[in-house]
Amino acid sequence: MNAVVNHKGQVTIPKKLRDELGFEPGTAIEFEVTKDKRILMSKADRSPFTRIRGRASIKLGTEEIMKLMRN
Repeated sequence: MNAVVNHKGQVTIPKKLRDELGFEPGTAIEFEVTKDKRILMSKADRSPFTRIRGRASIKLGTEEIMKLMRN
């Protein structure tokens, strides 16, 4: 399926995909660009914790995290 970016930078998601993914008017969508320049699109979880899930770059154990939180 193809789509074209209009002069406002907008793209229409084809109806077949909207129906399959359950995208309705007002649905929040999240975009992510992969290393090979592909775009992943999914329903955005509006929970504030979703944004930080899986984003830590330092590996800490539970005890280390608890110590940091208590100080």
